[in-house]
Amino acid sequence: MMKRFIIFLLFLPNLIFSQINGVVVDDNNKPLEFVNIWNKDFSAGATTNQEGKFFVEKATDKDTLVISLAGFETRELQVKDDQIIKLKSIKKQIIDSSVLPEKKRSHTIGKAIRQNLFFSPANLPWIYVKYFKNENPDKSIRFINKVEVFVRSNVANATFKLRVFKSNSDGTPGDDLLIEPIIVQAVRDNRKNTINLLDYKIQIPEEGVFVGIEWLLTENNRIKLTAFYKGDEAIADYRYAPDLVCNKVEESNAYRYMAGEWKRNDTFIKKSELDEAKPIIEPAINLILTN
Repeated sequence: MMKRFIIFLLFLPNLIFSQINGVVVDDNNKPLEFVNIWNKDFSAGATTNQEGKFFVEKATDKDTLVISLAGFETRELQVKDDQIIKLKSIKKQIIDSSVLPEKKRSHTIGKAIRQNLFFSPANLPWIYVKYFKNENPDKSIRFINKVEVFVRSNVANATFKLRVFKSNSDGTPGDDLLIEPIIVQAVRDNRKNTINLLDYKIQIPEEGVFVGIEWLLTENNRIKLTAFYKGDEAIADYRYAPDLVCNKVEESNAYRYMAGEWKRNDTFIKKSELDEAKPIIEPAINLILTN
């Protein structure tokens, strides 16, 4: 192990260490935490800290960065080092005033289980969501009670952000149903994480809903320094936890968000390469509704 580490250190001088630093604030110049930033060339990303600060490895002022946070406008721009970037607020969380009955009934959508199939974010702040149809005939069971997400983490106290979206008429993820950042501390190893959402009184739309996770490229979530590439040039950056557990499926209606665009899961699947070792997969997530 030590020999490998020494070889990697010898390789590091040939890597690119340039980076862009910046700060993201709201309309009132208040720092925004958990804002995700993509380099549009897909070479790296970042997440802002409590002070709204971020840095993107190997980025230059000629690169286009995509900057996004639920409830705020998404911006694409070229950023100079140490630039202050302002995001405009466009939406706030509205809590339904409905009074929930004392006697609860529930309905689970999904049959996700723990398996040894994983999606790793590498050094990018992906959003990976799974679609849930609204097929329960009892329409009184309409509130999202809990979400079960299976992840694998080798990092103590690794965190991820839970995301919930409406479904557009064309079947793609639409507006946020969960604006407030729900930061989940992942259970270590390959485990199920249960997130309670009943207090937000989110009703599942008739068109169904997309639920998934957004990775946070925070210092605490770092796994190890790794070599990535910007074109043909090698770059040193970190891999991040957790890995998302996935399940084998016959057909996937999952989507991934990358650099400002939603892409259907099928985009990343070459059917000619499918076999038992590389099956069609989608996130291992269950949705539990209540009345």
